[in-house]
Amino acid sequence: MPDSLPSSPYSRIILKLSGESFAPAGERGISMAEVVHIAKQTVRAAQQGVEIGIVIGGGNILRGAQFTAGASSIQEATGHYMGMLATVINGLALQDALESLGAQTRLMTAIKMDGVAEPYIRRRAKRHLEKGRIVIFAAGTGAPFVTTDTAAAQKALELECDILMKATRVDGVYSEDPEKNPHAVLYDHLTYNQVREKNLRVMDSTAIAHCMEHDLPILVFNYRNDGNIERAVRGDSIGTRVTSAVRKGDEEMIGDGGIVLAADDAFDIAAMSVEEILLDAEERMDKAVEKLKGDLTGIRTGRANPGMVDSLRVDAYGSPTPLKQLASVSAPEPQQLVIRPFDPSVIKDIEKAIIASDLGLAPQSDGKVVRLNIPALSGDVRKKMVARTKDLTEESKVAIRNVRRDANKSLDQMEKDKELSEDELKTYKNDVQELTDKHEKSCDDLAKAMTSEVMEQ
Repeated sequence: MPDSLPSSPYSRIILKLSGESFAPAGERGISMAEVVHIAKQTVRAAQQGVEIGIVIGGGNILRGAQFTAGASSIQEATGHYMGMLATVINGLALQDALESLGAQTRLMTAIKMDGVAEPYIRRRAKRHLEKGRIVIFAAGTGAPFVTTDTAAAQKALELECDILMKATRVDGVYSEDPEKNPHAVLYDHLTYNQVREKNLRVMDSTAIAHCMEHDLPILVFNYRNDGNIERAVRGDSIGTRVTSAVRKGDEEMIGDGGIVLAADDAFDIAAMSVEEILLDAEERMDKAVEKLKGDLTGIRTGRANPGMVDSLRVDAYGSPTPLKQLASVSAPEPQQLVIRPFDPSVIKDIEKAIIASDLGLAPQSDGKVVRLNIPALSGDVRKKMVARTKDLTEESKVAIRNVRRDANKSLDQMEKDKELSEDELKTYKNDVQELTDKHEKSCDDLAKAMTSEVMEQ
């Protein structure tokens, strides 16, 4: 590293780039001029001695949700996988741009793509970073219904990064939409709680929750100003920092008034069109239903279901790792699960995790596979499982109603700003209610099916 370059206060960072940052202004697709602009800043930032991982979106090419709206015949999960492929395309473009500038890089994907990129393996990613390579992480987490914001937070935590930096098209978080109020105040600091309480679109709620739980700082800044990526890495005072504690004096300045993130890609509700508001509401309601599906798979029914162990984390290779990354799980018999590790050396770790969990099951191992025999449920246990199903269902329905509230609030603002007539407002609110009714019914249907399965065993 040249002596003239300043050093960074950070050892390792994750830089989150939206797919829209690669697109020509106001358009879709890839502008290599934009990609090279980002690449040049990133290379100069890396020369400060910081290890850089980049998580990239794919919204400039497509969003999974666009294939699930209206009468589309594509299943939502399929749409999300298509979106993951878009992130890989962006990753390849960025990799070429970085390497044309002399940087050493690696492109790693959460979905295996031999011949295109390396599969994401945590320890290998750390080695690449330690060797000074800029590592691009594509395909999100490899699972549908998970945003690239959440993927960025997870990567930052898995790789023990010092900070998560979100590069956006605006300077940070404002007191109001600066495009409508030129006197809007840019805040340089917020807490996680302020972000959540005021429903700011800094990142999605799951990503914020991960960062809050592990006290991982977030920096939201404008990448379009040349040199800002280096300034962010150098620790200069730019953008808005989100941490666990607010600095003295900031709390009074923030107060109880509304705080909004100015138009960053498609995330500013106030700048959304009606179509985007409805699509955003549908996406968020879909996630609530999918979360309920996942939660219900963890409920014991007396019948073997691989989903029972989906949330199990195993202390393997020195860190907690999801079981599904370590083994395949099948149900060859109605009351037996078989867990087959990809690496037999972790079989003892898997047994320990099962015993320590609240599954209440005794693992049986032959050194190659772990078998779990699922006992029949007693009457009292069945009643508890049904009650748990009702609780989870109500939680998801509350989440759906909260989305309805947010969408209606955005529509009300559009009517207030004379962007909608009173009749149009009524029509679009009816559309929001139809979405709400549809998704609440989906929750009820899931609960009914789970209750029947529990009681019929």
